[in-house]
Order: sequence, then C-alpha cells, then structure tokens
Amino acid sequence: MGKADGLLMNLGRHPGVGDWLRRGDVLAVNTGGDLASEPRVVSVLTNPRSVASLAVRHFLDLARQQFAFVGDRRADATKLLQQAMVEELASHGLRLQTYGAEAVYSGTLEDIGSLEEVEPGLVRLLQEARKPLALLAQTDRYAAAICRVVELLGLAIPEDVAVVGVHDTKMARLFTPPISSIRPAHQLIGYQAARLLHRQLHGERLARRIVLLPALELVERESTIQRPRAEQTDVKWSLDYIREHVTDGIGIKHVADHVHIPRGTFQAEFAAAVGHTVG
Repeated sequence: MGKADGLLMNLGRHPGVGDWLRRGDVLAVNTGGDLASEPRVVSVLTNPRSVASLAVRHFLDLARQQFAFVGDRRADATKLLQQAMVEELASHGLRLQTYGAEAVYSGTLEDIGSLEEVEPGLVRLLQEARKPLALLAQTDRYAAAICRVVELLGLAIPEDVAVVGVHDTKMARLFTPPISSIRPAHQLIGYQAARLLHRQLHGERLARRIVLLPALELVERESTIQRPRAEQTDVKWSLDYIREHVTDGIGIKHVADHVHIPRGTFQAEFAAAVGHTVG
C-alpha cells in the first residue's frame, strides 16, 4: 500500500510474487528459502546441508539404506534441500529418490481423504520404493501428508516408512503419530533478518544476498522411533480423546482417567512420547 520502508516476510514461491516486489520497490528480507532465487530479496534461512546432515545421520543410526525426499516442486527451498540430501548421501555411497508435489499441504486431515485424492507419482514412490524407507519431507506439513498417505496404503510407520519433517512445529508434536522433526534456529533467523533489513534501510550494500544458519537439532518422535507398544497405545488413545473432547471443558484428570493410568504416570509418559506436557 506504499506505506512500508522495508519488509520482513515469510513468503513462498507463488505466481506474481517477484513482480509484486519489483512494483513496490521495497527493501525485503525473507525468512526462508522459497525466494532464494529472487534478486530483489535477501533471504535468511536454515542451511540445507545442516538439515540433510541431521536427517541422514538419524536415518543411518536406524540402519536405513533406502532414502527419499518429498517437497513442493515450485519452491526454491525444495531444490536447495534436495540437492543437499543428494550430496550428503553421496558422501556415504547412497542414493536419493525424490518427488516434487504439485499440492500445497496444510498438514490437516482435510488434505487427503482417500488415495484417489493423492498425486499418482507420490503414491508410486511410496508403493514401489524398497522398504524399510527413510523419507525426509520439506516441512512438517508435508511430513504429516506423507504419514497420511502411508496409512492409506496400509504401510506401517516407522517400520515400513520412517518420516522426518522440518521446523519442529506444534503440528509435528500433536500429529498421530508424533513426527520427528528438525528444529531450526528460529529466533536467530528472525534476529538476523531484522538486522539485515536495518542495515539496508541505512544505505548499506550487503555483500551476501543469502545468509545460511545451521539447524539446531533433530527431535526424535514416533514417526521414526518405535515406542514400546503399551505406551504408544496409551498416548494415541489420549490424543484421540483430547481431539474429540477439547471443547467439552476436559482437564488432565479426565484424560488420565480415560486411559486408566495414574495421573502422574500418564503425564510422564505423555511428555516423553509427544515432546511437551499434556497441559
């Protein structure tokens, strides 16, 4: 609207974004990799090689030898992370199968109701890949969609397909099964983006248009680590109960009573499996 001197944003690669930025003639810093090829934008993002390194190390620790990657085919971030995975696996003498999705997934159950709604190429990848398969998804949203497709195909997570997402969002922690995810340095990315925009607003020409920051860690959850069956069932029952009754005024005691476990034991099991407290 012509009222901004500079713009901090997190925009994906959508039609017209580049033209919109050029028309506005506004200094912009994007906190992600989807516009890394856009010359008008400075991008601050997680180093794709650090993500690939954490994912491959985790999968190799699980003795996986078959690898796949799924992301948004339009996004620059997909190309960067896919290439990083190819290079990281090549250093171990391993190869990567890839799929660029047309769909933009939200990570909710509304994304996929049946296999007929899934892109045939994605179905073929998951059906035909040798098992057990280790799969890195571009984001937690794509990881959730992959888990849904795996379930519809009658395959087991993580026995047949182990899935890792990126961003360590609340979605990854609350999904069934909870999704292993790589945690970026979110606060540092935001700080560096604001700092770079501030420098540009003061007339400084930046030496680098892309700033890479290493990922912090891979948080292990049930999409890659098989929990003891009793604990897995209790936590799944509790998550299902919460989803069904979240607007009914329930508390922790109601959930613990539903799964027939003492409250203290239940809270400890839940936190260990999901990554945060039941509260």
